[in-house]
Amino acid sequence: MRTLLLLALACLAATACGSDESAAPTATTAGEPGGTSLTITVDPGSDGEPQEYTLVCDPPGGDHPDPDAACAALAEATAGETGALDPVPPDLACTEIYGGDQTAVIEGMLDGEPVRAELSRINGCEIARWDALQPVLVEPGGVEDI
Repeated sequence: MRTLLLLALACLAATACGSDESAAPTATTAGEPGGTSLTITVDPGSDGEPQEYTLVCDPPGGDHPDPDAACAALAEATAGETGALDPVPPDLACTEIYGGDQTAVIEGMLDGEPVRAELSRINGCEIARWDALQPVLVEPGGVEDI
C-alpha cells in the first residue's frame, strides 16, 4: 500500500510541475516543431530498381517528384484512429488477392513522431494501404486496370 501511495504522489508531483515552454523542441523539420520528414523507398519488384525519395511537409519539399500531392495524400491517409501507415492487425480478415511483388518502406518523422511502415501488395488489406498512399509511393500498383 505504501508503494502505491508513493507512486501516486510521484505521478501527482510530475504532472503538477508543468512543462518548461522555453525548452527547445526536440523534433523539428523544415524549421517547425512536430514536422514531417520521411524517406520513402519503393522496390518495384521484378520490374525495376528500387527508388528512394525524401519528403518534407510543412512546407512540402524534398526530392519527391510531387511533394504537394504526397503531403496531401499522407495527411488524408493517416487521419483518424488507424491510418494507412499502421500495420494491418493480424486478426483482420483480408481478401487473398495478390497485387504484385512491389514493396515499400516509409520511415522518419511524421508530425514529430517517429514512424516506420512496411508496405506490400500481398493481399487486399495491404493493397488498400498501398492505394491510399499511392501519391507518396510514386510507383503504380501491381495490377493493371482492365
